[in-house]
Amino acid sequence: MGTQWWLGAEPGKNVITRAIGPSHSVTAETLWDTRQKGDMYLLCSDGLTDMVSDNEIARILTDGGEVPEICSRLVQAANEAGGNDNVSVVLCRM
Repeated sequence: MGTQWWLGAEPGKNVITRAIGPSHSVTAETLWDTRQKGDMYLLCSDGLTDMVSDNEIARILTDGGEVPEICSRLVQAANEAGGNDNVSVVLCRM
């Protein structure tokens, strides 16, 4: 594979590109995509991505286990790498 299939498009670092809040002018962007059983969607803070390499994140995601266990391993990896920031991880397996 020529591309890193587990990564989405990366916005500018520390830039909020869209938010849902009290203003009526903000609309959520939705995208319906083809998905398969076993696909995983990861939402995380830069506390994970600044501390753990993309390859290490991919390895943890593909090592298997239950979703809560995988989330714990991701947070643990960030903390073991120095834990310089708070770490938020949300993982959904289809």
